[in-house]
Amino acid sequence: MHVAIRMGDGSWPGVYCEKLMDDWLVPVCQPAMLAALGPVNSDADLKRYRLLHSSSEPWSIWLLGVPAGDSASRISIDDSAAIVRAAEAGSGLALARWSLVADEVESGRLAMASRQVVPYGLAYYFVCPPKLRELPKVTAFHDWLRGEAAQHRPSGEALR
Repeated sequence: MHVAIRMGDGSWPGVYCEKLMDDWLVPVCQPAMLAALGPVNSDADLKRYRLLHSSSEPWSIWLLGVPAGDSASRISIDDSAAIVRAAEAGSGLALARWSLVADEVESGRLAMASRQVVPYGLAYYFVCPPKLRELPKVTAFHDWLRGEAAQHRPSGEALR
């Protein structure tokens, strides 16, 4: 293996490591659910929704004052991709990483329920053994990844 993309805090000794992109937590649900229950402009608005909980994207990061148990009901799923699929299926409101829902939001399969976007705290990093960093194929892949990562941030359009 020549390279890897790792999520973490960037502290991996003995490898070349460069931050590619941050990630953010955004609350998402089906567009029909958002139309029926309304946007989430405050923590109190969460009470209208069944919250989908994941240990890797905990609501405690996003919530400002309402305990996570104060929602209409709760479902716990310990898989980031499964949380997104459950939200897409109409099971509730998910707090998901932007990297996992950007395509679904852009296509209209999911809607952002709030304009509040919270940094995730971990980021994606390009890593490789230092001696392989200057290989032409590694350099080409690295350059392509940096271009793709630069387009990742939630846009103002996605926040509408």
